[in-house]
Amino acid sequence: DVPALDEAKDIPPTAIPQARTPWLPRCAAPERLYDVYQDPDTTTTVEGTRADAKADLNDLLPPPNLTSDEFASAIAETLSRIPSFREFLDLIPAGLTDIQGEQVVSRLRDNIAESDARKHWHIVRQWISIFFRDKFEVAPQNYVVRLKRR
Repeated sequence: DVPALDEAKDIPPTAIPQARTPWLPRCAAPERLYDVYQDPDTTTTVEGTRADAKADLNDLLPPPNLTSDEFASAIAETLSRIPSFREFLDLIPAGLTDIQGEQVVSRLRDNIAESDARKHWHIVRQWISIFFRDKFEVAPQNYVVRLKRR
């Protein structure tokens, strides 16, 4: 047995399995994230979306009292530093297809069903389209996430 680190003594045991899983967003409606950030009990968002948004905000920990633009920038900055999310961002300059996105999800999440990998990729793709809209676009013909054309 490896002795526990002093720094880890206050981590609840329920957090440990989650920490071992590469992070992916849960909220399928990232455009609602700011509403939940402003008011965690908002009724403008359905309960399931609100719960997922709260969980994502709890993971991402944006600073309090941000404007909408500041919030979007803070979330984009945080996402850029998360290794699992960064994998997607790093593939975009070459053109990231749905199939490639699903493959990344499958690699990050062992034993995930193909339909769940597709669902998770669609959520990631939506987050990219919301929080990185100045840099990337989702092309509707094949949903290739790519650098924005200027």
